[in-house]
Amino acid sequence: MGPWTQLLDRGVRLQLLQVMGRAEEVLAEVDTMRREMAALPDAGDREERVDPWHVRELIVQTGALAAQDLERWELALELNEEVARGTAARGGGDLELAWVRFNDYPSLLSLGRVDEARQLLLACRQVYEAEGYVAGLGMVFGALADLEYRLGHVDDAIGFQQTALRYIYVAM
Repeated sequence: MGPWTQLLDRGVRLQLLQVMGRAEEVLAEVDTMRREMAALPDAGDREERVDPWHVRELIVQTGALAAQDLERWELALELNEEVARGTAARGGGDLELAWVRFNDYPSLLSLGRVDEARQLLLACRQVYEAEGYVAGLGMVFGALADLEYRLGHVDDAIGFQQTALRYIYVAM
């Protein structure tokens, strides 16, 4: 198989390492793999079983999650922005882009960028409502509950969490 298919196999391995809590190792490998991907053409003479964009997004998103695990919030935002740019460039729709952007919420909140986090969540909510993405609405309301709780707005947090649970139950 071609280099993109081989990179996908390595990317799936990275996902497993990330879930196993080996975030430092994941970040080091993601850095190496990003350089490798930058040097590869999107089409070559060897058979591929994957689209290059899928491999890029999987690897970089795994790195963003590892950066969050390590509380390297700025790096997580940088990597997730790379995924968002790629998603937009390939014509990913509003729902897909909102799903990618939603991953910025923990980093923004942890950096104290509360207004940006709230704006992001409200934008995701709007897209999820328009698309009827019930599971996403459960995640957004849960995140809004977390945001309000961190600000000391317990009553608002409880209301958002109750709404989140209703959406989560419907999504199951």
